[in-house]
Amino acid sequence: MTDVPFSWLLAVACVLLIANVLYYSVFESVYITNIRNVVRDFRDHRYYRPWAPKPIMIPATKKIMTELSETSVLSQRAVYSDLFGFKHTLNGADHYEVNTRKSRLLSRVLQVRGPTQFEELYPYLLHHLKTILDVGPSSGGTASVRLALFSETILSRLMGAWFFGGNMTSDPRLRDALLNHPRQIKACSAAFQLTPRFIAPLVHAMITWRGSAMHLIQDRLIDVITAGIDNLDEKPEIKKVWAKILGFCCSMGSTQANEHGPQLTLLYHMVDLSTADRSYWTPERLSQSLLGLWLAASHQPWVNLHAILVELCLRPEWQDALRNEALQSQDDLASKINELPLLDSFMRETARVNSLDKIAIRRKALTDYSFSSAPLSIPAGSILCVSSYDATRNEHIYPDPEKFDGKRFLNGRCKDTSHKFADVSENHLIWGYGSLACPGRHHAAFMIKIVVVHIVTNYTLRLADHEAPRWWTWEDFRMPFASTRVLFSKRATEDDGSS
Repeated sequence: MTDVPFSWLLAVACVLLIANVLYYSVFESVYITNIRNVVRDFRDHRYYRPWAPKPIMIPATKKIMTELSETSVLSQRAVYSDLFGFKHTLNGADHYEVNTRKSRLLSRVLQVRGPTQFEELYPYLLHHLKTILDVGPSSGGTASVRLALFSETILSRLMGAWFFGGNMTSDPRLRDALLNHPRQIKACSAAFQLTPRFIAPLVHAMITWRGSAMHLIQDRLIDVITAGIDNLDEKPEIKKVWAKILGFCCSMGSTQANEHGPQLTLLYHMVDLSTADRSYWTPERLSQSLLGLWLAASHQPWVNLHAILVELCLRPEWQDALRNEALQSQDDLASKINELPLLDSFMRETARVNSLDKIAIRRKALTDYSFSSAPLSIPAGSILCVSSYDATRNEHIYPDPEKFDGKRFLNGRCKDTSHKFADVSENHLIWGYGSLACPGRHHAAFMIKIVVVHIVTNYTLRLADHEAPRWWTWEDFRMPFASTRVLFSKRATEDDGSS
C-alpha cells in the first residue's frame, strides 16, 4: 500500500514535466524540430527542466577551480540545499551558515582519524558483508538480482555499520529508515522542481510521510548523543583497537581508561571530538550534521558500485584479472586492499567513462563576486560549476578518450599524475577539487573495494539481458535503471578464494 501514493505522485510529476516541456517548446520556439527533440529525449530516457536557469560554466584551470572550490561566499551547501530542499529534508538545516567548526570537525574525523583505522575496520565490514551477501546461490547455483537495489542496499548496510555500529543498525526499522531517507530526498528534489516553493512543506510531508524516516534517525541519534560517550557501547568486533590500547594501559598501571573504550564508528568519533565544544555541538546540531553526512554518503558510492559491476559484466576477463590480483594478497587484504593497482585503475576508468555527473564543483554565489584568478564577475544567486565530462574526454590527458581501457592508469595511456580512484586532480573531479574535496572519499573507495573484491573472488556475474537499457539521465546526473538484472553464480568450492 505504501507504493500507491508514490506511484501516483510519480505519474503526476511525469505529466507535469511533459506538459512543461511541450509548453516551452511550443511557446518559446515555433520550430517543430524542438518538439521532435523533446520526444526523442524522453524516448531515450533523458529528462530535464527546460525552464531551469543555466549554470555558469567556469574554465577548468587549477587556479580558477581552487578559487571556486574554496571561496566561502561561493557556497556548496546553498546550491545543494536549493536542489534537495534541505530546509525540509534535513530538518531545518541552515545552508547559509559559514562556520569553520563544522568543516574542522569533519576533517578530523574523516581525514585524520578515519583512514588510520581501515585495517581494523576491514574484518568487521567483511564479516558484515558476508552475512548480507552470502545467503544467495550455493556453489554452482545462480541468482538473479536487480543490480540497482542490490548495490544501494549493500552499501547502505555497510555504511550504516560504519556510521552507527552494529547495535544501532541491528534494528530493522532504523535500517529501513537509513535506506529510505535518501530515496525520499531525491523524490522531493524532483517534486520541488515542478511545484511552487510555498507548497514545498506539503510536498515534503506527502512524499516522506511527514518526515518519518528522517525523524526516526535523528531522534535515535539525539538519544545516543545525549546519553554521553561513556554510555556508547558497541559490539566487540568494532572495538578491537581498544583491546590493544586497554592492554597497554593496564600494563603501564593506568586505570583512566573507559571500559567501553574508543570505537571505530563515525558516530563515536563525532561525539568524542565534539565533546569539548558541546555549547555549539548540541545533540540536535550534531545529529543534523550526521544526517547530512549520511545523505552525502548515500548516493555516489552505490551508483559507482553499480557502474563497476556493469563494466565487469561487459568485460568478464576483468573479473578473473581482479580476482587473481586479490588472491595474491588474500592473506593480508586488510592492509593491502588499497594497494591493488589493477582494481584502482579499473574503478577509475569506470568513473571516467561513465561520467555519472557531467558537472562538478557546484557553487552558489551568496553575494556578488569577482574572481581574482580570472576576469569573471558573478552576480549573487548565480550557480557556478565546471564540466567534469569535458575533463574526462580531454584527449591530451586521455588518448582515445571514448575507449574503455581498464589499464589506462597503469600502462602510460594517461597523462594525469594521479592514478588512484580516491585521488583528486583537475582531470578527475568526481570528488570535487582542492582542500574542500570530499573528505569521505577514502572511506567510500574503501567500502566499494571491499564489495568488489569479495564479489569477484567468490562469484561470477553477467547481465541477464545485454540489450536492456541500463542508464537514464536527469539534468546532468546519470542514473541506473531499477530493472537492470545481473546473474550471480557462486564459484565452485575448489575455486572459492574465501576472501
